[in-house]
Order: sequence, then C-alpha cells, then structure tokens
Amino acid sequence: MPNLAPFRGLRYAAGIALDGVVAPPYDVILENDRDHLEATSINNAVRLILPRALDSLDPYQTAARLANEWRETDVLILESSPALYAYSMTTAEDHQTIGVIGALAINGPTGEILPHECTLPKARSDRLALLRATRMNLDPIWGLSMTSGLTKILETIPRPQQTSIDNVRHELGVIDNPELIKEISNLIALSPLVLADGHHRYETARNYLAEAETSGDKRTGNAFIMTLIVELSESVLDVEPIHRLVSSAPKRLREDLGLLGELVPIGPNDSHHVERLESEMQSRSGIGFIDAQGIALFIPDAKELARRLESEPSELHSVDSVRFDQIVRPLLKGSDLAYRSDGQKVAAAIKANEFDCAILLRAVSVLEIEAVAQRQLRMPEKTTYFAPKPRTGMVFRDLDY
Repeated sequence: MPNLAPFRGLRYAAGIALDGVVAPPYDVILENDRDHLEATSINNAVRLILPRALDSLDPYQTAARLANEWRETDVLILESSPALYAYSMTTAEDHQTIGVIGALAINGPTGEILPHECTLPKARSDRLALLRATRMNLDPIWGLSMTSGLTKILETIPRPQQTSIDNVRHELGVIDNPELIKEISNLIALSPLVLADGHHRYETARNYLAEAETSGDKRTGNAFIMTLIVELSESVLDVEPIHRLVSSAPKRLREDLGLLGELVPIGPNDSHHVERLESEMQSRSGIGFIDAQGIALFIPDAKELARRLESEPSELHSVDSVRFDQIVRPLLKGSDLAYRSDGQKVAAAIKANEFDCAILLRAVSVLEIEAVAQRQLRMPEKTTYFAPKPRTGMVFRDLDY
C-alpha cells in the first residue's frame, strides 16, 4: 500500500516573509501573474517553477542555478532531520483543507496510486526537463487518502509557519517525532491513494525514475515524489469545475448545437445571468454556453447523448467533461481550447472578446472521483479543480535528501 516517507525539507529562512516568495502552482499562473510574482521578490518560487532563460543557460538550467545559489546564500535552509509536514489552507469562510506533505513512493505495485485524469504531453515534457535540471520536487502533487482519521490527527499538530494570500491562510508545521511519523505513514498505507492534482508531475516522476534505472542511477530519492495527502472527504475538499474557452470557433456553432439538443436562452452576458445559468446547469443537467449573442443552456438530446456515451464506462456518463468531449468537441475541429475555473471570469473574457465562446461545465463530486479511481478509469484532462491551491515554496524537496 502507499508508502509515505519523511524527507529533509528545504524551506525559506526564518527571516524571509513567505507572502513575498511563495507562488501558486505553475499551471494556474498567467503571464501577468508571473511578472507580478517576479517583481515581488528576487527569491520568489515562480523563478524556479516557471524559469526564464538567463545568460547562456536555458530556463531549466537557470532554475537549477538559482536553487543552488539560494542554498549557498542561506535563502533556503535544509532541515536537520527528515520530517513530514502538516499543511492547512483555510478560506475566509473558515473552510479548512488540511493534509500532510511527505515523500511518496512511486515504484510500488499498480493500484496503490490511482490517477483519475488524462494528461497533456507538452506539460509532461516541460516538467521532465525541469526535474532533470534541478533534481528537486518544487511543488507537491496532491493525493487523497481513502482511510478516515487522518484529518483528526493533523488538526492537533501546531502549524506555526503562516502566510495569508488571496483570502486564504496557509499554515505549515514540522512533524519530526518518529512515533507520530510512523502513525501517520501507517494510516496512509491502509488504502490506495486517489491522485487529485499533479497528474503531469506524477507521470513525469515515473518517467524520470525509468530513465534513471535505465542509466544505472539507483539513488533512492528518484523513487519518491513530494506529495500533499488529504483525507478523501467532502468536509475538507472543495472541487470546482474547469470550463472550456474556445478560440477560432466555427461560425455555425450555435446552429450545430441546436441540431444535437435544445439551446435554451438565459439572457445577456452579465453577472446575474451567469449565476442563473450555473443554477440551471445543476437543476437540468445541462451544459453552459456563452458567446457574443449572450448566455444559453445546452441540453443534449437524450437519445443522441446515450448513443455517444455507449462506449464509455457508466461511471463516466455523468461527468460533464466526458459529455463535452463526446457531443460538443467534435464540432470544434480547428479550434483552440483554454481552461479556467471561475464562471464569472470566463463570462468576462467572452465579453472582452478574448475568446469566441465558452462552454461551462459542472463540477464533479468527491464520490464520482472515488468511483472513477476505484475502477482505475480516467476522466478527460482538466476535469477537476481542487481549491484552494497549495502554495509553491512552503517546502521544497531535494531528491538526494
């Protein structure tokens, strides 16, 4: 079963304010966000996870050089002994997601770690180049434990390292008591892990391990990846949808959708009608549609949808990203897709003519994620958005420690 081990973390020195150096995950940072984070501090973690070429070095070599420089100048301090890390994220509404960060073995038997989404090749190759250059896990992937009791243990652990960013309080505490480490690791080993977030980095780590074994590199650290593990429970998880924004959309998209179901007008593109759309999507199991003409609810023809879902496992039939792929995506040949989780911001992007149209999807439930993972199936890429997002820079992992 899953093996979570302690490691000697690399953390920013005590005198460095975390709010200036931590960053969101690499795959949610837009270009203007990247510029802002870089301007915040010369030691901001974005310089490692989204590095720029510097001097004669490529971006990945630049990240490796920066990481070494930060260690040599005591910007980053190596923990004196192996530890696990209690990590919590608390929203302004006092919803708390709490988990434990450790080094998760990736070389165990099939079934210990259960991915639930497909991945994109370009993202895998980018993260592999970064891992090769730095030999560091710069941000944790996110796993969900199907064993109950983890939350109760972690809530009792002090988490003195704190920062509040975007109305979320992030707290980290070191777990270096051997008995407590053993208790937590044994609890996690009782059941398989569902991979919530970080599918690209997980596959990258496995590819890196295979490369290392082929070349004769048998260093133990290659077989582990830094992972945040949270109990698989609706009480600690907030799963949001990921919507599709379309560039170069076909001129007849509205008409073509009408041939495959009913396109119900909701109203003009404003905040009120976006809220109404999201409510109608839930009550009528529909898909949202926004373009220059306004907001509409697309309700696929039941027989046509059933026909297109025949080849899909039953656990996927209610997943909107699957329904999108089967009935809407074939109409978008030659179009480009972008992904965002906030429906209001998606609508604003259409209003600003940044995209031609958008398809809004419903969020999947924790139970749906568990059911898909248990069958060792995968949802399409960009199906789930777990919120809030862990901040990169709370702790780093050197593969050799």
